[in-house]
Amino acid sequence: MSEDKDLEPPKLPIPKRESIPVSDFEGELFRDGTLDFNLDKYMARAREDLDRKKNWYEENPGWDARRTAESMARDYQGANYELIWRDRFSGRVPKRWDLWYFAMDDFKKAGQLGARLSQTLVDAGVSYPHHLVANETGKGQLLNTRQLAWLFVRPDLPLWNRNQIMEAQLKMGVKKEDIKHAMKLADEVRENLRKRQSGASSLENISKHPALSSPSESQQNS
Repeated sequence: MSEDKDLEPPKLPIPKRESIPVSDFEGELFRDGTLDFNLDKYMARAREDLDRKKNWYEENPGWDARRTAESMARDYQGANYELIWRDRFSGRVPKRWDLWYFAMDDFKKAGQLGARLSQTLVDAGVSYPHHLVANETGKGQLLNTRQLAWLFVRPDLPLWNRNQIMEAQLKMGVKKEDIKHAMKLADEVRENLRKRQSGASSLENISKHPALSSPSESQQNS
């Protein structure tokens, strides 16, 4: 635990962040209410989804027993992290974000319109279980060092997506030194997880790292 102490917590011009107030665009996102976590409903849906994937793997001639086991392990890991994310942001994000493509679409529109969203929604975006939502968040929202590090440390975000995010952040006014600081923090988190958990740099482990926790999450967990 002592190691954690060293860690502190098509190409279009990107509009200025001040062009649309948070209350206008973000308020409309909540027109249908909030996404409220229900463990029983989530577990039932997750089991159904996992069973469907397992049947597909077993019936697909391209998947042998080893490949099926590896795929199922990733699927179970993904389902477990989604549970964590939904519980963490229960009652704090739009109801429509139950489906990843709606969340991705909302972040994409916010970026196009120059609407800067609240820190809670941005935190939810950079840590969203589906990497395409995180990618749109990084391209369209002005991020702080911690949020940038969250994206840089994600194992599911390809290099070209990271490059797009860095380019977008620079256009929004983020300094190169800040991006370097975020990359350094991401490297430190990755190395710290490798030492403590034998290289297990999963979204679940990343989300639990104190250096990447937002102030609101710290207060919520205290």
